[in-house]
Parts: sequence; C-alpha cells; structure tokens
Amino acid sequence: MADIMSRAFLTVLMASILVLVAPDMLINPDFENGINGWHSDGFTMSTDNTHVKHGVASVKCSGRTKKDQGPSQFVTLKPGGRYTFNGFIKLANDHGYQDVHVTVELRHSSGPNEYIRVSNHEHMSAADDWVHVGGNFIVPNNHGK
Repeated sequence: MADIMSRAFLTVLMASILVLVAPDMLINPDFENGINGWHSDGFTMSTDNTHVKHGVASVKCSGRTKKDQGPSQFVTLKPGGRYTFNGFIKLANDHGYQDVHVTVELRHSSGPNEYIRVSNHEHMSAADDWVHVGGNFIVPNNHGK
C-alpha cells in the first residue's frame, strides 16, 4: 500500500506501477483498463487520460484525508523473495511541499503487520511534474509465520 504524505484533499496522479518478479504480478499495472484490480480506502480513484506519463492513462486519487491513502493491490509475496517496485507520481495541485513515501504492507495471518519503506521523496510539489518512485525490497524470511 502506498503511504503518501499529504494534506486533506490533495490530488495525486500515478502511472505505470509495477512490482516485478513475474510480469503478471499486478492486475492492470498501467491503468490502461481503468482502475480494474486496484483498491482504494476512503478516497476516490478515477482514470485520467489528460495527465499521462506512459501509455494512455494514469489514475487520479482525490479526496484523500489520511497520509497512508493510495492505490493498492493484494499480491502474494514469498518469504525471502526479492522484489522491485517502480512507478511514477505527480501532484496535480499544490498544497506546499509534500513528502511522498511508498510502503509495502506485509499482512500476517497472526501477529502485527510489517511495513517496508521502498521509496522516499521529500519536499515534492506540483512543479516537479512526474517523479519516479520505487526501489528494491526483500520480504523477511519470517513473513507469514
């Protein structure tokens, strides 16, 4: 789940989100089929064909009121697995500088969830245009236990 710092009602655009190990790990990673396969929690997601980094669409996230709201998908990751997350983000309106974080949430069948910070961009603004977010991460060997 993306953990993106914001003030209330900040609008965020995201394009071409990939978690790599297998090419089909995410459903609709480039939003070319709308928001099919993506989840939102308390904010609005819609397809945007005006602001596009690659292809013909991006996703517009609006009405966000919490810093941890962003598009998400549930995927199965293997303990000890190495993964790469890549995407692009653009702030559509300016509320001053924002800190943008991408965080992977590991949900356990028992015990507390774990969070892995994959990317961190401080002091981002709408003037920055599209910014690459991403990085490599390893799922702890004890994940799922």
